[in-house]
Amino acid sequence: MKNLKKEGKKLFKKINFKSKISEVKERFIETLELPKELSSDFARITMIENSQILIEGKNNIVDYYDNYIKIQTQNVYIILDGKNLKINEITDEEVLISGEISNVGFLNR
Repeated sequence: MKNLKKEGKKLFKKINFKSKISEVKERFIETLELPKELSSDFARITMIENSQILIEGKNNIVDYYDNYIKIQTQNVYIILDGKNLKINEITDEEVLISGEISNVGFLNR
């Protein structure tokens, strides 16, 4: 039997499951005519008055101080100003922040 690896032939194609899941999700959203906000390319922000904010779709925490937090998302930076700002929970996709939030701003990437 020939050694296929030495001949440089691939027996299978490497699949990027994360991109495949994204493609399927986008087709599903389009097919059901759901809002585009459900796509993972958009950040979703939920606030409870000026005391808590949940940001879904975050990529990175750029700056973190008790009066200023800058969060990188797919399309924009989200900038929070306030007092006693604290990250309560953080996952790969979400961040929950509490404190006295006085301003929420956006900066295009």
